[in-house]
Amino acid sequence: MIMKKIIKAFCLFSLSVVIFCNISCYGGSEGMTKVNKSKVELPRVDSIIGEGLIYFNLNHPLPLFATEHDTVAYDTLKFVEIKSGPNMGKGDFKTNTLGNRLKPYEMNLGDSDKEAESHVQMGLIRFRPYLIFRVVKKMDNAIVVLINEETKESSVIKIDDNNNIREEDKDGIAFFDPNFVDSKNNNWFFYETWPQALMRAFLISLPKDLPIFDQPNGKQIALAKQETNFRVLSVEGDWARISNEPYHYEGDKLLDDWVKWHDQGKMNVHLMLNGGYE
Repeated sequence: MIMKKIIKAFCLFSLSVVIFCNISCYGGSEGMTKVNKSKVELPRVDSIIGEGLIYFNLNHPLPLFATEHDTVAYDTLKFVEIKSGPNMGKGDFKTNTLGNRLKPYEMNLGDSDKEAESHVQMGLIRFRPYLIFRVVKKMDNAIVVLINEETKESSVIKIDDNNNIREEDKDGIAFFDPNFVDSKNNNWFFYETWPQALMRAFLISLPKDLPIFDQPNGKQIALAKQETNFRVLSVEGDWARISNEPYHYEGDKLLDDWVKWHDQGKMNVHLMLNGGYE
């Protein structure tokens, strides 16, 4: 029951972030800078899934380049904290040119001071801001990211792989939660491939019509009751081995089966990446 309460609280928080982001980031007075009239043309990509995901330390500005060959950034993404008003303590993303074209994989503005106080009283934590980009292509010293998930516009961000703080345990899984980053590297980023993200995810949820199999390309399983929340045990190519433990109800059958996590250029599952704290 404790785990289910945590999941419910986290989902409610995520919904509040999306609602606030739609109001503040994309048109509110305290949101991002509006699009400059001299709109920069950005490359569009065909790949929908990409290679993985990347988080950045928001304490550092992120120069954005149109292509990997550019030496001058077309814009710089900065994160600032709102210092007054009802959203005091919450984050705000600022750009000069990009404006409301910034629609990454996930953008979390974190708690306001008032929201943080309420969450702590509930026995939770102050939720920190974070920014996740879908990585279309990773190179030695740069990555191509989807800057806009809707239009498929991309940008390039220069990186140094020495700043990647991803560290695996003996089982090949890396713990990461933007609420609990403990690194002396103040210019860190966290990059993970899709299989790595699936293995790390707090949970994955499946659409009701996604078939479940006893093995990759095997026999389809008919469930007596529709399960929605799972954790990933392993990944083999397009297939993920899943279990409903610890999200099943008492008396329910424990499942250990397989799903195709992506197919024909689209994701079949939804990942809740963070929130797996006690």
